[in-house]
Amino acid sequence: MDGKVRLGLAQVVAEIAAAKLTLKEVWEGYQIYVQEVLAGKPVPEEITLKDAIRGFIMEGESLNHRDSTTQARESFLRDFARGREEMLISRITQATCQEWFDARARHARETKIGEKNKLNAWFTWAIKHGYMREGTTLCPTPVSPIKFAKEDKKVPAILTPAEAKALLSFAAEKEPNVLVFITLGLFTGIRPQELHKITFADVRIEDKLVNVVISKTRRGRIAPIPDCAIPWLELAKAKGQWGESGDEIAPSLNTMKKIRIRLREVLPNKKWEHDVMRHSCASYRYEQCHNLGVVAKELGNSPQILEKNYLQTVTPKAMQEFYSIVPA
Repeated sequence: MDGKVRLGLAQVVAEIAAAKLTLKEVWEGYQIYVQEVLAGKPVPEEITLKDAIRGFIMEGESLNHRDSTTQARESFLRDFARGREEMLISRITQATCQEWFDARARHARETKIGEKNKLNAWFTWAIKHGYMREGTTLCPTPVSPIKFAKEDKKVPAILTPAEAKALLSFAAEKEPNVLVFITLGLFTGIRPQELHKITFADVRIEDKLVNVVISKTRRGRIAPIPDCAIPWLELAKAKGQWGESGDEIAPSLNTMKKIRIRLREVLPNKKWEHDVMRHSCASYRYEQCHNLGVVAKELGNSPQILEKNYLQTVTPKAMQEFYSIVPA
């Protein structure tokens, strides 16, 4: 092999390494070139994963997508692109996506289905703008053929009455600035992200209700406050933790992260699930009224989703204990 050939091969290898491509991806790219480019099909416009993410997010912002939705989508796509930001999106294949999902084996099936849908939306956008080639009718994007094995249904995590009382007592004694947040989370089942948008004006103690104006579903709703929650809200007032009408009831996200760390002291054997307070409220409320429609309306969800993802069986005794939790 003469010097020019060796130099050429070295340059090719350097370019492959710089693009963080595997030999498998190079071979798949060559096959595409042979099967499609030489056959006269249009060549996709070159755009990197980094720029494709930016374009997709900007289009979502122009369509008035929620800030929280946009931020979550961007964070997810950056995670997918990490380490290969300069790779062309047209080089993404089914194998690329499958390897990425295989590395996330610990994620639940429902989570991976949601992630697949996010990638599918992104790739569909890229195809629409000419950045990727469209596949077949049945498999239009690289993630379309990917399937995930079925898993046993995961039982939602909820707090026992004793754990709920310990949580409220901890907030009252050690972190009173989060007492209103925890009280409403436990007894009204309002989503954590919704609680961060609620102001003190929305919490109408005299009427025993919370006005949830900014909800996940973009439809406002009224969340009833049960009698047992009123003394905890009054206690927050007595401790000087009731702000002006326009103030949000939740501390900052950084403060909440620090408080969650301290919760390990209170519930050392309990993994703090994202929606554990909401799932607790749903489970005890359903045992109280035995009406999926009523509970779903109060929590701002469908009866089907409520039954599938929220409810854990609780006893009548546990339900009575939960709704009897009041300050000492």
